[in-house]
Amino acid sequence: VFSMCFHARVCVALMTQFSDISQPDSFQAVKLGDKVIISCFISNSARNRVWYKLTTERKLQLVASVDTMFNEIKFEKQFRHFSAISYSTSSHLIISRTAREDTGTYYCGVMKLQDVQFGRGTFLMIKGAKMNSDYVVKQPQSHSAQSGDSVTLRCSVQFYQCDAEHTSVTWLKNSDHSAPEMIYTSGNHNSSCHTVSGESTCVYNLRMRNLSYEDAGVYHCVVTACGQILFGNGTRIKIHSKTESSSRCINESLEDNQVSPTQSCFKGLGHYKG
Repeated sequence: VFSMCFHARVCVALMTQFSDISQPDSFQAVKLGDKVIISCFISNSARNRVWYKLTTERKLQLVASVDTMFNEIKFEKQFRHFSAISYSTSSHLIISRTAREDTGTYYCGVMKLQDVQFGRGTFLMIKGAKMNSDYVVKQPQSHSAQSGDSVTLRCSVQFYQCDAEHTSVTWLKNSDHSAPEMIYTSGNHNSSCHTVSGESTCVYNLRMRNLSYEDAGVYHCVVTACGQILFGNGTRIKIHSKTESSSRCINESLEDNQVSPTQSCFKGLGHYKG
């Protein structure tokens, strides 16, 4: 949770879910140019509503202000290709033809006196875009770990005609049981870059310690490079308890017709002293 002041007298805490504002779709992925509707449901008929966008570079942008009493909707200049529909207990943000720069997290908000309350957000990913051939983003497909372990996620980016200092990476976590989370923005930190014959390669790392079941999910690196926004295919982290890992190892050993499970099966449980 972090605080942000929109106006001189209005400060709110983002990433906080309020029970009277529901954004049922925490993650939506659409193809470039497709239409998308981002929905928000409100338990009371609040008059003044807002939509905000949090970019992958963590820049907060006002998208639209809604006055339901006079049926007025005002969009900021860069969001003129958006539209919105508001009812007494719902508000829907519509993009008739998505563009690459529409990627980001959209928050539905309700203004009450000097306070603004938000839903938990909807992350919109624009996929299937024709990427610039000068960019290649690679990520390992999956990683299995035990609870309590530490892992390092890696994202490799190859590019031409773009200096490394003009690139940054945001890590997006997506899971079935929680809202999408922009968990880390590295900039040029935790990275290593080298250039050979005009081709630059940067490897960005995200170190995760003391993993728990809540850390399971798919982690996408979102690369911003010289105005381009590129997505890695994502690395799925699977978390197993030490008991589950040992049981799996024993079963695999028996299936391989081994007389007894390998010693490595017991190292995780602390029963092996080799």
